[in-house]
Amino acid sequence: HVVEPDGAFSGDKQALFDSIFADGGKYSVHPWGGTDPNARGYGGYFDETGRDFSRQRTAVLLKPGAHDAKFNVGFYNSLIGLGRAPGDVRLGAFECLNGVGPDRTQHGPDPGALNNFWRSVENLQTASGRDIHWYVSQAAPLRRVHIQGQLRLTGPVGGGVDETGYASGGFLADSQVDGGLDIGGQQQWFARNTAVPQGEAYQHGAWSVVLVGGDGEYKREPGQSGRITEVPLTERIAEK
Repeated sequence: HVVEPDGAFSGDKQALFDSIFADGGKYSVHPWGGTDPNARGYGGYFDETGRDFSRQRTAVLLKPGAHDAKFNVGFYNSLIGLGRAPGDVRLGAFECLNGVGPDRTQHGPDPGALNNFWRSVENLQTASGRDIHWYVSQAAPLRRVHIQGQLRLTGPVGGGVDETGYASGGFLADSQVDGGLDIGGQQQWFARNTAVPQGEAYQHGAWSVVLVGGDGEYKREPGQSGRITEVPLTERIAEK
């Protein structure tokens, strides 16, 4: 899918994005906690039952300009901005929520995001002040994104109960996150060459957080036991 920017696009862009995720009604999104993505109780789940073994691969290529809509990033979806810099493609938001259990509903922290693999976002900017929810576990990289709010890596489960879904692993590189990262209950997270403005920070995280290069500091909580590795300089990399 090559998507024209607003103004050149004919039709309902949100409906197009929703149809790509739903794939003919086979998969669905179930939000809870209201519609404000910046509220602490905001969350929900994706029902992508059976999609993890699908043979279908979908790339959504956004042409430079504004795209005032939200894209739910499902299994085997790659969302890519076609500009020279992330700010050339201005998307409302992208999102990946918790998954479901065998009965196709979400009751508690397991599985949470433990099965959210094989999806990616790169080379775009999201709306000013809007928090982005990205609940994943490995093989789900974010590259060259400018998030103009907070990036939240885990979220509530069980119908909005104050209980956070499990998540295990993620990768962020060559990016800027204006509102800092709330790593939440993520078991492992790796960030490289990512800028977090002064006054914001990386915070929380379960077992292992690795920060290489970039700006920003990790905010340790009293009594925190997780391992935090901070390397100030990226000396040599082989980039995608």
